[in-house]
Amino acid sequence: MARWVCDHGITHEAIGALLKILRDAELDQLRNLPLDPRTLLGTPKSTVIRSVPPGEYFHYGLKNALTDQLRIIGINRISNDIQINVNIDELPIAKSSKSQLYSILGEIYPKIAEPFVIGVYHGNEKPNSFQHGLLSHVQKVTMATLDVENVEKREIMTIIACYF
Repeated sequence: MARWVCDHGITHEAIGALLKILRDAELDQLRNLPLDPRTLLGTPKSTVIRSVPPGEYFHYGLKNALTDQLRIIGINRISNDIQINVNIDELPIAKSSKSQLYSILGEIYPKIAEPFVIGVYHGNEKPNSFQHGLLSHVQKVTMATLDVENVEKREIMTIIACYF
C-alpha cells in the first residue's frame, strides 16, 4: 500500500481516510493496518542535524535511502549487485540571499528509479572543506555499505560507482 501511495502522490489526509474505512470494515486481514499514514509510510519522528561549519547538515544515509528505494521499486527488479552513482548538487535558494543548499544524491545504475537523497547541507557559504565536511560523511557511509546488506531477507551487495 505504501508503494501505491508514493507512486500516485496520495495525500496524508486521503490515506488517513482510507485507513479508517478499511479498519472499520472489520475484516480480520485488515485489523493490523495502522491508523496513521505516518506509520504506514514509516515517517521518521525526529531528525539529527549536525554542525558542519559554516552551516548545518542532515544525513539520512545511503543504507536508509537505498533500503527505502528497494521497498518502493520492488526488490525483485534488481540483481544481487547494485551500482550506485553519487552526486553533490549546489542549489542557491534565492538571488537575494547567500543561503545555499547542497544535496548529496544517489542513483541506482542502470537507472530504474528516481535519484534519492543521502544528505543535505544548508548554510550561507560552502562548507569549509568538502573533504572534512560532506564527503567525509558519505565516505563513512560508503565504506559501511560495501558489505553485504540484508534487505527483505535477500542479500544485496552495493558498489559505489562514482562521484559526479
